[in-house]
Amino acid sequence: MTSLRYPLRSLLLDYAGGGIGIALSIGPLVFVHPAALVAWVLTAVGVLFLVYFGRTVCRHLTHIELDEAGIRASGPLGAAIRWEDLRSLRLDYYSTRRDLEGRRMDGGWMQLRLRDARHTIRIDSELEGFAGVVRVASAQALRRGLSLDESTHDNLRALGG
Repeated sequence: MTSLRYPLRSLLLDYAGGGIGIALSIGPLVFVHPAALVAWVLTAVGVLFLVYFGRTVCRHLTHIELDEAGIRASGPLGAAIRWEDLRSLRLDYYSTRRDLEGRRMDGGWMQLRLRDARHTIRIDSELEGFAGVVRVASAQALRRGLSLDESTHDNLRALGG
């Protein structure tokens, strides 16, 4: 069995961004007592940053376990999928920059999404060993004859799988 985690160094920027966002939105509510409309806007923004911060905490506490029987995300929002029950594999690429022709450039991330009848596991490319997880999962999907969309095929090729 292989057990993989999101490294703290890859989450530090997310923790910092969430913390700063919470401080800048909730702080004025505590110390300044703004007008009602401003208070509502700051509260809404603060809630968004709290959700973002909570998502980061969940990723920090999650580890991915991979073996010949299946894949498991252990943590606050955990799920398990047996390879024999795998119904869908999708590999998406999210770019932070594009050139004029729309080709991919540096500065993006990938997300692997695996599904069975009841569960979905999403894994970001910040996970240590992400490429290995994608290789194992895509081999299992091909072994089961799952059809993969064109975007997933392109992203598998880009990842080297």
